[in-house]
Amino acid sequence: MTTKFQSLDAYSCYEMRELRLINFHNFTDETIDIKGSLFLIGNNGTGKTTIIDALHLILTGGQQLTYNAATIFGPRSEAGRTLAGVILRHDFESGKVVRENGAVGYAALELWHPKMKHVVTIGIGAFVQSLDQRPEVWGFIIEKSLKDIPLTIRANPEESENPLYRPVDKRELIQLIGKPHVYDIGRYRTQIANRLFGGRENFERVADLLKASKSYKELVVKARNFEGLFAFLLPAPDHKVFQDIESTLHNLDKIEADLKALKQEKDLLEEALQVVQRISEAREAIERYKYIQARSAYENTDKEAVRIQRAIHRYEQAIADSKNQLETIVPQLEQTRSVLAELQIGEPGRLLEEMKRLELERNRVTKELNAREAETEAESTKYNNIKREATSARNNLSDLLREQLRTLDRISVPQVSSDLDVKAFDGALSTLKEAYRQVQSNQEMETTELQRLLNRLLAQIDLAFDKVDNKKQPVLLRKNELRREREKIEMKTIGAGRSVELLPKISSYADFAAELDAKNIVWSPLYRLIDFKKKTPPQLMDVIEAWLGENFLGAVFVEQNRLDEVIELACAKYPNIIIADTAALEKAKPKAAAAGSIASMLDAGKDKLVRKFLDINLSNIKIKDADKKIKSGDWIALDGIAYHNLAYRRVAQPARGLLGVVRRQKALETSQNERGAKLAEIDSKIKDVSEQLETFENISKQFKTIRDDIEQRISPWRVAHRFQRYETLTSQLEDVKERISKVKTITRRSQKRIAQLTEQIDAIKENENAQTTGDLTKQINNTRKQVISLERERDKANEVIARNNERLDITKQQAEDIDSHRNELKIQLQKQHDLLKEIVSIDHKQDIEHYIDIVCEGRSIKISKLNEYIREQERTVNREIGSLVGLEGDVNKGRGGLLHHELLWAKYAFTYNESTNELNDQNNETAADLYDKLLIQVENIEGVVSERRRKLLEKTILGDLSNQYTRDLYRLRESLASVNLMLEGLSFGRTQYKFTQKIKNEYRQVYGIVRRAGEIDVESQRRLKEFFESRLDQLRIQPDGSLPKFLDYRHWFDYQLHVKTVGAKDGIELTNDIRRLGSGGEQAVPNYLLIMAMSALLFNQIGSRIRVLIFDEAFYGIDAARRDELLRFAARLGVYLVIATPEMDGVTEAMRESTTLLLEKNEKNEVFVGNFVWESDEGVQLDIFAKNKDNETYEISVGEKNS
Repeated sequence: MTTKFQSLDAYSCYEMRELRLINFHNFTDETIDIKGSLFLIGNNGTGKTTIIDALHLILTGGQQLTYNAATIFGPRSEAGRTLAGVILRHDFESGKVVRENGAVGYAALELWHPKMKHVVTIGIGAFVQSLDQRPEVWGFIIEKSLKDIPLTIRANPEESENPLYRPVDKRELIQLIGKPHVYDIGRYRTQIANRLFGGRENFERVADLLKASKSYKELVVKARNFEGLFAFLLPAPDHKVFQDIESTLHNLDKIEADLKALKQEKDLLEEALQVVQRISEAREAIERYKYIQARSAYENTDKEAVRIQRAIHRYEQAIADSKNQLETIVPQLEQTRSVLAELQIGEPGRLLEEMKRLELERNRVTKELNAREAETEAESTKYNNIKREATSARNNLSDLLREQLRTLDRISVPQVSSDLDVKAFDGALSTLKEAYRQVQSNQEMETTELQRLLNRLLAQIDLAFDKVDNKKQPVLLRKNELRREREKIEMKTIGAGRSVELLPKISSYADFAAELDAKNIVWSPLYRLIDFKKKTPPQLMDVIEAWLGENFLGAVFVEQNRLDEVIELACAKYPNIIIADTAALEKAKPKAAAAGSIASMLDAGKDKLVRKFLDINLSNIKIKDADKKIKSGDWIALDGIAYHNLAYRRVAQPARGLLGVVRRQKALETSQNERGAKLAEIDSKIKDVSEQLETFENISKQFKTIRDDIEQRISPWRVAHRFQRYETLTSQLEDVKERISKVKTITRRSQKRIAQLTEQIDAIKENENAQTTGDLTKQINNTRKQVISLERERDKANEVIARNNERLDITKQQAEDIDSHRNELKIQLQKQHDLLKEIVSIDHKQDIEHYIDIVCEGRSIKISKLNEYIREQERTVNREIGSLVGLEGDVNKGRGGLLHHELLWAKYAFTYNESTNELNDQNNETAADLYDKLLIQVENIEGVVSERRRKLLEKTILGDLSNQYTRDLYRLRESLASVNLMLEGLSFGRTQYKFTQKIKNEYRQVYGIVRRAGEIDVESQRRLKEFFESRLDQLRIQPDGSLPKFLDYRHWFDYQLHVKTVGAKDGIELTNDIRRLGSGGEQAVPNYLLIMAMSALLFNQIGSRIRVLIFDEAFYGIDAARRDELLRFAARLGVYLVIATPEMDGVTEAMRESTTLLLEKNEKNEVFVGNFVWESDEGVQLDIFAKNKDNETYEISVGEKNS
């Protein structure tokens, strides 16, 4: 059923009656009377938002409170005004804190219940020490009027004429109103939630509403999208059902987490078993490759044995053939040798042999002669080349000597004063020149002597340097001394110029003054604050200043807020400087200066503190005339005689003239003149000294130039090097010349020997016995050739026999070795066969050869690749074992492998037997058996998860959730009907409004299913089950506590605003596009209507005992008529408004029963609050802009309060 709309009087709630702000930003202590709604008018910065923030703080305890929220345009995370800044009155523009010593502040509100005649005051107090410190916050609730609550107490004694008050702190408030009425901020919020809003949940919703309405622009953005505003103001779905779903899903998550862990464990175990299987396969492949390798080695060895046996037979046959050949060759050789010997025994044969010997000797000597002639030619060429090089070396040596000698000749002795003796330098230079000329003339030199003379010259140059430096050093010291003296004179004054003002002769006084200026501390010395009174005799002035002394006159006066800092500085670093205690002087009572005292002679102007200082220190010291006597007390006479502390003394005169403006100016001029004369004298001396230094610098530069030229251009070692080169080439030239002479001698001897041999050969040829040797020679040559041929055949046959015997012996040994090796390979092959038979599958154990050659295609594998294949499989084994058991090494062994995964290691503690390739747990159970058990366990848990999902869908979702959706949708329809009921009969101009809803397309399915499921439709329940079953993972509550949109019924609908003209039957849907075509007021009115209506609905739903909406900077662009209607609508809804606006036309007829305040700020940032009251004779508040009827007179008054 839709509840009928009630009038304002029907709502039983509290009204705001009085607001008090103490130390709350610009308000020091302000009390504001409130009747009905509250309207705040004024320019920006006058405190309107401060009042709104105070009400927000009181009603929510600071929950969801953003200070000065209307001014924040950036993200909410940006720093803005804080409670600490409000209490301390922090000015953002200047950055200063007005209440810089800490403050206590209050915001208190008196509430009045007109029906129950009940009053209650609620409020917030806070103590803040600084902006950086977290405020101490408390709240209070008491059933008393605000004026009866002592939030301030007297701060000065009762007898004082002008009473001063200060706010009480938390402890004092507890003593004054009682501990049960004062709460910490958390308990305060709980009390407000229970007393005014019916519980914490409702309090949270109202706090959100107040936060959004205060920064109403944010709420208007939501209102432009009606879905967002409805979702914000409508009750959220009951979280209990969703919490049950969340709990069930959480339990399912735990089970699924366990299931996931078991599956991960199963996957890890399965992976481990796969690794073991891969290791087994790799090892089987290794043994298979080794068998193929062993079989190939055996087969190759067997083939090699056959080949060796064939070679043995071949070698034996070759030996037999060669022996048969020898039996034929040897007799023929012996016979041929006998024939040759017979031919050579006769005389012709002997002569023939002698002639042959002589010809061979002549050929040898001829070759030797040709070689010597070639050598002679080569040596002659070498001689010519060396001769050219020697000539060039001699020329280079001469050039270098001339160049260095010219350099020495260019050097001249610098012009120096008589006190600088450079004769030794001149002598050393002349000696070196003479030595170079001797080398140039006789081409003989002693390098060591030249270098000694050069070093002597350089030593004389260094000695000259030292003499110049010795002369220059005292002059330089004198110049520095003069400069320091000049700087010392310049540093005797302070100020912007060179001589602005004299300083007292107190140690480090200038440094102290500079440090105070650097710290921006305002200070003055005493002598600048006082002066002699007129008509004071000059002689007395001099005596008084001399008696006071510059320590006293240099006393420093500073501002009180920096006094402690200056005292600490002076005591730490400047112990001789006096600091006047201005704080004590401020409190000290004035003391009149005695007549005739020193104090009476001094004028302090209008400075009361300086006057007190003079009177306290100098009023007891009198001026003694020459013809008068002073019976008692301290005094000083014009002649400088002083009596002080029961002792006489004469003060030192004359004084410098530090005291007194005229005297100080005169002393300053005298000081300036004296200083100018001293500076001029010093500048003249500095100039003379600088000229001397410049002369010494020029002499040093000349000697440096001489030294640089000598070091760069004069070098005896370079001369020695070129001289050595010339001598070396001359020596080589003599050696070559001697070798040519010897070769020519040998050539002549060879030519003579050739002539002798030729004569002997010619003599033999002329002998008659030698004439018949022609045929005999041919016969001997032929026979000799036969002998040589037979010898070759014999040697060849013997060589063949020897070679084949050697090969035969080697081959027989190889045959023995290979037979032994073949037997070993046969044994090894059998072992590999047996090993492979053990590890292959049972299907292939009977025929290993068939398995290797047919199944594994072993014959197609390249034997050369077997070692690579074996290494690859070994790497696979090592890699897989590493992945299983972890890294190798002393440190990492057994760590990081699959078996040490936390899921496997903690439960099983597997061990891996590398030799058997077996994986067993700590109970010696195999991994394969454990894997089978784990599969069964996973299947059982998956069944449990499936069953619980079914129960979740059938009981919770199809039961409880479906029922809740039915209730929520009914509540939505009722809420929309209530809003339209509120708008019924209300018109703005000639426009009336009505809201409708329309299901969104994306939620049409779930909406239809939920409606039919509520009607116990089996098919709809099946669809609903399928719908949520496919979205189980999306049913979880979001991290911020909100529900997913598809579960929140408030987001299922589009909300439309329908408008029609009064009297018309039909209206139109006011879409956003259409709204944008209207004026600003026409666009804004629906937003405010909806905000007020939904807020009133919220207050109705929760039974709120206070119905307040806060708007900051509101109602822009809305004309007076529409605004008047909105205010009447708010009154009709029973909602009190607190509105801040800078526009004066906000005061309209509808505000007669409300409170209107005008806030203004002057140039001193003082805020004035004016309460507008328009009263007729009947006491009814009227519109100040309304026309006067019947010439009735009204009084307009503005009550101002200065805060």
